[in-house]
Amino acid sequence: ELAAKYFALNTNENSEYYLTRKEWEGGLRKKKEEEKIGEILELIKRAVPTKDQSSSLENTFWYSIYDEIGNVEQDIMFKLNSYSGVWKIESM
Repeated sequence: ELAAKYFALNTNENSEYYLTRKEWEGGLRKKKEEEKIGEILELIKRAVPTKDQSSSLENTFWYSIYDEIGNVEQDIMFKLNSYSGVWKIESM
């Protein structure tokens, strides 16, 4: 539950998870049951600011995880919650 608080609320009005983090909580719970949380943490530790942020919106920031030859393995998008002033993970 605590880890899910780093993720943004679901803002899709058509989703059963609207204004919750239940989808993230479920995904994290599943990874914990599969004993893969350590792998996720190791992947996140390799995240660095994406090389070209020029096309990003003002309230959006990207991190990328690169493989050993410089190809992007995974992107992580953060969005600023304008109400709280806190950055949250929007997608990964």
